[in-house]
Amino acid sequence: MLHLVLVLSTLLSLTICNEISDTFKRGFGFHHQSLKSTPASSKVPKHLQDLLNKPHQRSNRIVSTKATSVKISTHKISLSCSLSEDRHQHGTLQDVELVVYLKPSPDSTTLKIGVLDTEEKFIVSSKTGEPIPLKLTIKKNLLSSLQTLDIVIRAEQTLLNSNDVEVTSTLHVSKVLNLKEKPHLTLFYKNQEILHPSAKSARRHFLQMFGETSHIERRSASPHCRVRNLMVNFNKIGLNSVMAPLEFNAHICSGQCHLDHEETPMTNHAFIQNMLYLSGTGEEVQGASCVSDKMKPLSVLIAAGRDFQLTVYEDMVVDSCSCR
Repeated sequence: MLHLVLVLSTLLSLTICNEISDTFKRGFGFHHQSLKSTPASSKVPKHLQDLLNKPHQRSNRIVSTKATSVKISTHKISLSCSLSEDRHQHGTLQDVELVVYLKPSPDSTTLKIGVLDTEEKFIVSSKTGEPIPLKLTIKKNLLSSLQTLDIVIRAEQTLLNSNDVEVTSTLHVSKVLNLKEKPHLTLFYKNQEILHPSAKSARRHFLQMFGETSHIERRSASPHCRVRNLMVNFNKIGLNSVMAPLEFNAHICSGQCHLDHEETPMTNHAFIQNMLYLSGTGEEVQGASCVSDKMKPLSVLIAAGRDFQLTVYEDMVVDSCSCR
C-alpha cells in the first residue's frame, strides 16, 4: 500500500512539474490557443477572425480591404479595390491574397483571376462554404503610387463528354461564389517598426493610425524620461580597493513618461499602462516608470593584496532609458 502511494505521489509530482515546465516554455503561463479572441463586431470578415487566432507566419501586419465597387455580369465579376498610398509605408509587402467565399459544392471549379495584365488559375472546391485565400503573384508590381487595383474573376469547369473528350465551359460566377460575402483583398506586411519598443511605434500604430489622438495627454512642464549624468566615486562609497577608475559616470534614468513625447522609448504595454493610469479606469495601476533599457559594462582595476585584478563588470553604465 505504501509502495502504491509513493508511486502515485511520484507520478503526480512529475505531472505537476511537466505542466509547470510546459507553462514556462509557452511563456508567462499563456498558450496562444488559450487566448483566442472574438471581434466585438459581427461585421469582421470570417477570414480575419481566423487570422486573429492563427497569425500569419511571414507578417506582423495585415491590411484587408473590401472592393469599393463590384460589377457582376453573366460570366465574370469585376472588382475595384482602393489602396491608399500610406498603406504601402507600413512595412515590406510579403504576400497578396484574394479571399473569396465559395458556395458549398462537391465539384472542383477553376477560377481565372485577372489582375495587372496577368491571369492566374486556381482550382478550388469547398464543401462547407468557408473562405478560400488565393495567393496572387503580383506583389512586385504593387507600387506605392498605385491607388486602384482592378480584378476580374471568371469561373470555368472542365468535364468529359460522351466521347471522353475534355470540354471546358464557362460558368456563371454567382453559381460558384457566395456573393453575399464580398471578396476581400488581403495584404501581408512585415513591419519591423512594430517590433521596436519605441514611443513612436506605440503611438503611431496604436492610436494615431485610427485618428484617436484626442486621448493623448498634453505634456506638462516636467522633464521627460531620458539619460542623465550620475557621477560615482568609489572611495566615497567605501570601495577603497578600486584603483581605477576612481570615478565614473554611471548615468541614471529620470523624468516623466509622457504619452505625447515621441523621443521617449516606451513599450506598448507601458503605453497602455499609462492610458489606464491617466484615465483612472485601471484600479491600482501606476503610471509607467523611467528605467534603464540598455546597459554597458565597465572595466575595473582592483587591488587584492599584492595582486591586481582587472575585471569587466556587466551592466554598470546606463546606455539608454525607456518607459516600462
